[in-house]
Order: sequence, then structure tokens, then C-alpha cells
Amino acid sequence: MTTSGENDLFVLVADNDMKMAMKALLARPRTLGVACFGFDVERYIGRDPGCRRDAANILRPHSKNYNHCLVMFDYHGCGSRELREEIQQQGEEDLRRNGWSRAKVIVVQPELEAWVWGDLATASHVFGWAGNHREMRESLTRWGLWPDGQSKPPDPKKAMKRAIRRGSGRLRQRPDMFQRTAQTAKVDACRDPAFQELLATLRRWFPVKDTPT
Repeated sequence: MTTSGENDLFVLVADNDMKMAMKALLARPRTLGVACFGFDVERYIGRDPGCRRDAANILRPHSKNYNHCLVMFDYHGCGSRELREEIQQQGEEDLRRNGWSRAKVIVVQPELEAWVWGDLATASHVFGWAGNHREMRESLTRWGLWPDGQSKPPDPKKAMKRAIRRGSGRLRQRPDMFQRTAQTAKVDACRDPAFQELLATLRRWFPVKDTPT
């Protein structure tokens, strides 16, 4: 938790991967382009569908202790076929009806693994390719997992698992890989719409104040 004198933000996420990634990411305010703020990140046992359905009820008791709330879960597996934007809007309306004036729902489509492919140099280190991101990218293309001309693999989770399994370390996917990626990746390299929406929200809520001259 980054402290600023009060509890600024409560984050509810769907699984441990997200929890570790968000804790690492939010601990980098300067990199995010925001002022320092206090935060807590908690995982909900209801996972993606639970976060979609139950977030307003789960977070209602926290509305008196935190100034902002953020809910994050994967589109894949959340149990809804509505558009990502519609799911977010419905969730935010539920949160406002339950006491949150500043609330945001982030639905990652298809899933969190989409965020790791922005900074290939970092991903290739974390996934066991010793920083050789070109070889990793070419291998994924050769395996049919990342067609030429696309900004990220169409199935980011499958591509991540294959890259990790075939890396030099013959590793297995673990939650700390999301943490390590979030700790060092270039933030502006990820062009995923949900990630860009998250960045814009944080920059709106916690703007960097101009330094007096």
C-alpha cells in the first residue's frame, strides 16, 4: 500500500494474478503519471462472475472509508455476453447507487494476459527468454499463436503459457509473473483499451499537481 495520509482507493479484483499485478502497478505512481495515493487491493473469491454480480454489495461497507473504488475482472468467464463497455457501465451504476460517487469498473477483454504483450522486452525476461523478445515473437508466429500484423496474440493466455513453457527456463505460469511484469514494464507500451482506460481514470482521480515556481 502506498500511503498519502488517507485511504484513497479500494480495488476489488477477480483473482490472485490481478491482485499481484495491481499491487505492483499502483506502487509506481510516478511511472503511471499520477500523484501518490493510498490504496488497498483485495481478491474476491467469487472470481470474474462474482465481481460482475456482487461488487456493489461487497464494496458497500467500504464506501465510508475510501474515496474511490475500482473493480477489475476478465471479460472471458464473467458470465455476460454484453459488450465490455456495457458491463462496465452497469457495474458503475450499481456502485453509485450503493454509495460510491467515484467508482470505475475495468473489464479486461479477453483476459489479463492481454496486458503483458505491450512491452515485449520485459515479457521475454519474465517468461524465460533472457530478453530475446524477437526470438519469442517469431516463435509465437511460427506456432500460429501470433499472426503477423496483429498488435498482440488473439489468444493472449494460450500464447503466454506457450511462451513460458518453451522459454529457456522451462517455467510454469505463476501469479508472481504478473507482479514482475507490472513492476518493470513500460506503462505507455500497453495499448490495450482497458489498460488505457485504467490509466486515464487514475490520472483523472490523482492528478500530479503543478510544482510552484
